[in-house]
Amino acid sequence: MERRQLEYFVAVVDNGGFGRASEAVHVTQPSLSQAIAALEKDLGVTLFHRLGRKVKLTAAGEALLAPARQVLRDHAVARAAVAKVRGGYDGTLDIASTPTVAAHPLTALLGRFSQLYPGITVRITDCDVPGGAAAIVGGGQCEIGVVRLPAATAGLQAIALGQQVFYLVLPPDSPDPGPGPVELSVLGELPLIATPPGTASRKRLEEALAIANVAEPRIAVETIYRATIPKLVAAGVGASLLPRHMAQEAAELGAHVVGTTPVVAHEIGIVRREGPLSPAARAFVDLAVEMAPFGAEGEEP
Repeated sequence: MERRQLEYFVAVVDNGGFGRASEAVHVTQPSLSQAIAALEKDLGVTLFHRLGRKVKLTAAGEALLAPARQVLRDHAVARAAVAKVRGGYDGTLDIASTPTVAAHPLTALLGRFSQLYPGITVRITDCDVPGGAAAIVGGGQCEIGVVRLPAATAGLQAIALGQQVFYLVLPPDSPDPGPGPVELSVLGELPLIATPPGTASRKRLEEALAIANVAEPRIAVETIYRATIPKLVAAGVGASLLPRHMAQEAAELGAHVVGTTPVVAHEIGIVRREGPLSPAARAFVDLAVEMAPFGAEGEEP
């Protein structure tokens, strides 16, 4: 079993088929197919169900996936460690995050990180999916996650970085709420703009509604495009609960922004697997801890 074969195997999984995988790893499709066939022969199992142009992992393939990712991750860590000894940082750092946390504080972290370590390529993967960061980081697809806590499960460690506070954002033509805070129960009286069920933002809204004892909220607009929500509020479509950076955008468009009682907030931080980190990941974690805490704001945007 060779590292190259495992790289091709993981590429087929991540790209959903042999054609796209061959493009991703820059080899011809026949060469990739031969490498997978050789791996299957060596292991004595079939790794994929071939379904036309699509593939699906067999039970043996499912069993191989996490160890294969770990081998590739360990190989990358070893190469990065040697690069550090040579006098520089290079390679790729894979980070899992949700859209809201990626917008802040991850962007601020990466702004500073890229200045300090320009030789490192960062890839951000959306973990607002079933299983979340625990599956993506625990499964080896990403080395670390910057997410809402708690997200740690067996085999994962968490490092707290601060809080992300949410604010009630109202259309410009709404009655002025004053300095606030306002009772969270007001959510039951407003048309709301929300992301679809199952997303991290929707879960946060549902938790707030439960605290406010609002059983049947009125969802005026449901959108997967989070970036449009401040503009939808400013256009008078409805109200929303937004983190500070998005609430600030809405305020600049004329929306009213006010805090709530009780405060709606959650802890954010880094999750990582147990064991050594690559030099790039270690540098990122150290920088994040140095720049923390995030979100400790006392005033509305």
